[in-house]
Amino acid sequence: QGNKPLAAKKFAQAAKCYDDALALSPPPVGRLAAVLLANRAQALLSRAAVADATRLDRASTFAALRDAASCATEARAADETYDKAWYRLGLANLELAKRCRGGGKGAPLPDEVMTRLRDSVKALSKAARLSPKVKAMRDAHKECKTMLEVTEACVNEARLPPCYDKVPPVVASGSGIDARASTTIPVSRLRSGVVEATVELPVLLAKRWNRNNNDELAVSITVSDHCGTQYITSVAEALGPAWTVGEGLFAGKKWKGGFLSIPDRTGALQGSPKNHFLLHPSCVDDAQIERLVALGLLEADVQPPKTVQMDAQHDAIALRVFACSF
Repeated sequence: QGNKPLAAKKFAQAAKCYDDALALSPPPVGRLAAVLLANRAQALLSRAAVADATRLDRASTFAALRDAASCATEARAADETYDKAWYRLGLANLELAKRCRGGGKGAPLPDEVMTRLRDSVKALSKAARLSPKVKAMRDAHKECKTMLEVTEACVNEARLPPCYDKVPPVVASGSGIDARASTTIPVSRLRSGVVEATVELPVLLAKRWNRNNNDELAVSITVSDHCGTQYITSVAEALGPAWTVGEGLFAGKKWKGGFLSIPDRTGALQGSPKNHFLLHPSCVDDAQIERLVALGLLEADVQPPKTVQMDAQHDAIALRVFACSF
């Protein structure tokens, strides 16, 4: 019964019909179970394919693709000779990787992308062997294999895989003053003043109240060589002790943390919204600021620059005013 709504592009209704059939007692087994599960996977794949038409938001699209991969995995287990079970498993994982374009919140991390691409290559290879005359299966296998090779090369070199289209994923947690966000920023290795290479450095941003200065907002930034996912660890290891971050906060240091914000000791932001802060003048460079703004974690220049002079022993300096958006 699910085939009719599937053909009519009523994908949610089709998936419900396949669910009902799979819930029968006794449950379907063997080839019948494989067909029902693979068809349910196809309904989810088709629904994700039209997500841009406002049917699904970004998070729901990734959830549908993961569900499709899970259904296809069950279909494969029910009948390992059913070519469409392998094919739809490969397509679900491949499509999830391709949907990472634009990165940001909710996008899968690179290590999940690599795992799914590896599974996809194996599944599509098996599908092509079971049905060698089906060109679509061979083409999908070739596409996935190429995408995996490029992704692995980028991760091994601590570069952002192209599936994200130059925008890394963001992992956010907490809310209010307890909010945190982890992502990556571009970092260049300098040798004799010349940029030798640029990699992605994993960072963690966190908010806190500055108890020593009228409970103003302080925004910290931390890097690590041992925390986080396998991808983050591999990136940190690739940096090595010779890596620097220009002339800013991390210059000449291996693994450190500091603050994007600088204390407003002169009251330059008095009366401003609580999420406004003075940007540290040498914490991050322009490209890194541009990345954090593009990701929606910071809002740049929400007020005109503030001229600040800490005391008579220090020169007056102009500081940019940013807003924390995570």
